[in-house]
Amino acid sequence: MESIQNIGGLHPEYRTYERQKCFVGHSREAEWHDDVLGACAEALPKFGLEPWYAADHFDPTKPLRDKVVELIANARYGIYDLSSWQDSRGEWHLPRNVFIELGMAITCMFAERGPSGVRWRKDADRCPEEATATMA
Repeated sequence: MESIQNIGGLHPEYRTYERQKCFVGHSREAEWHDDVLGACAEALPKFGLEPWYAADHFDPTKPLRDKVVELIANARYGIYDLSSWQDSRGEWHLPRNVFIELGMAITCMFAERGPSGVRWRKDADRCPEEATATMA
């Protein structure tokens, strides 16, 4: 079996999966939270996918951000619920964590790590060649 190497701080675990994963970014506080979980649990296996939720993969040895990046980078697909939600006091909330997770997914898709940090991939036709991103 091919040796799995650490790439840019990420572990390419996807090669070992029996079923490919679909990262699901959603607001746990939204009243439709259970509907999102139910729909994903019902629909994704029909396509050979397993839903992945950040909260299910807590690792006390890693910062949450690092674990979420690893999950997103190893997921074949992603579903992101960008809906605002209203709490019991009537206050509206943006899904801030979901926006961050989606940003991480976009960066994983269009960026590559090089000696000078993270740069936009030159072969990504939707990203200008001169555009760069910086990540620690």
